[in-house]
Amino acid sequence: MKSLLVSCATVLSIGFIGCLFLTNPGQEDYEEYATEQMIFYVKDKICSDHRGTVFLQRYCQTLVDSSREQLGRFLSQKTQRHNYLLFSIYRTDLLLPGIMPRFQFQTIGILQNFYTFESDQI
Repeated sequence: MKSLLVSCATVLSIGFIGCLFLTNPGQEDYEEYATEQMIFYVKDKICSDHRGTVFLQRYCQTLVDSSREQLGRFLSQKTQRHNYLLFSIYRTDLLLPGIMPRFQFQTIGILQNFYTFESDQI
């Protein structure tokens, strides 16, 4: 009976590890996630900050939407992936030109999802 229980636990553990391995999201998945997060942030925090003019807010949002591909490439260049086979940790270091502050994000990719667990303005 005890050996059956150990065998079941072993099979379940191997199955769970296999599931983690197969669902470890890749760099392209992260780039999509990071691009969507950045677009949401820019639209919400920067585009909506144009006080008084709806035209500028809409123009800003349109400009952000049209530069989605360039933003994805930019984020790709600023991101390091640490692949631990069962999950990955992504570190994105953004230093934007001009008066913008430096941002640093750390995100874990596991089970085909992403969770940003650290975001700092430096």
